[in-house]
Amino acid sequence: MIRAFVCVAVMFVSIAVGNAQEAEVKSVVPVKCWEYATGTDSARAVSSNATSVFVISGASTVKALNSIDGNEEWASELGGEIVSNIVAGRERLYVVTSSIMANGVSAKVFTLRGLSRSTGLPVSSATLPTAESFRLIVEEEIVIALGSAGSVNAFDQSGSALWNFAIGGKITAGPVAFRSGITLAAEDKTLRQVMVKTGDTSERFPGKTSAISLARDANGTIFLGDDSGRLYRINGDTGREDWNFRGGGRFESIEIVGSNVLAASVDNFVYLISGSSGDVIWKRRLPGRIFGKPLIFNEQIFVAIIGELSLFILDATSGKITGRLSSAGELGAEPIKTFSGELIVNLSDKIAAYRPGECRK
Repeated sequence: MIRAFVCVAVMFVSIAVGNAQEAEVKSVVPVKCWEYATGTDSARAVSSNATSVFVISGASTVKALNSIDGNEEWASELGGEIVSNIVAGRERLYVVTSSIMANGVSAKVFTLRGLSRSTGLPVSSATLPTAESFRLIVEEEIVIALGSAGSVNAFDQSGSALWNFAIGGKITAGPVAFRSGITLAAEDKTLRQVMVKTGDTSERFPGKTSAISLARDANGTIFLGDDSGRLYRINGDTGREDWNFRGGGRFESIEIVGSNVLAASVDNFVYLISGSSGDVIWKRRLPGRIFGKPLIFNEQIFVAIIGELSLFILDATSGKITGRLSSAGELGAEPIKTFSGELIVNLSDKIAAYRPGECRK
């Protein structure tokens, strides 16, 4: 695998967006700190902790890259196929793999694997119910695996089962962490708050529609987007609807930004909406469908567009386009932000890291 360390300024190209006032916005000049060549491995960065960026390479390999220089720290071949995100606990990483049973039976076995954060070696495992995919979350050092078919299973750090239940339908949005629990939505149009230590449901709010995106602020207020293009604010104490906003397409991404909500829709718009009133603070139409979640970084919003070879950059306060990060290759996956402050961009043949100001040494 070829690696290169660079520390050069990468200029972003300012874009005129319809009038002179919006054209007069400052350019963003972050610094490109390193890149990691992935070749034909179809590698993508999917998670990080304070010191490392974790990469899924091919179908079943997990790699750790140093977040300062991009050098490979370790690689762990797990076999089968990775069918979840990667999450980091205090000492271990967790990921779910699927594999065909050794006796040749076509049924797949799904396994939650714990890996050493320092070496990548497998140190624990636990069997999970069948699902197409899993979403993992670690809260209070408890690992929770949510299967797309509706299973919810919790384990301690050693992989021992703590509790489990089945919702009886697909999980459609979440989980999001909130007050020693997780909030999730399912196709039965119900929002649930599940306590991580016991598996008990402390809140259960029937909704009007199935949520496909979900966020919750520090006060417990719930924001959800549905397939019909509506964004709702739900009172976290009563479950009642405070307001709803209708966009031009379904909201596939919702993020809390201070007291406001950043929402991305399949109508190619990004909206900043007042969390208290539901009024639009600003909206910005982009030239294609939004790819993954917009990412807030250094007071800017980075938005990947399907079919584009670049990330568009919006000013977080005004929504004005301040520039774009052009690449030599196709965007391979949505960008991520590391705990240590790098913006990681997934390209078709490499992973690149950027920082505002100067690179870390």
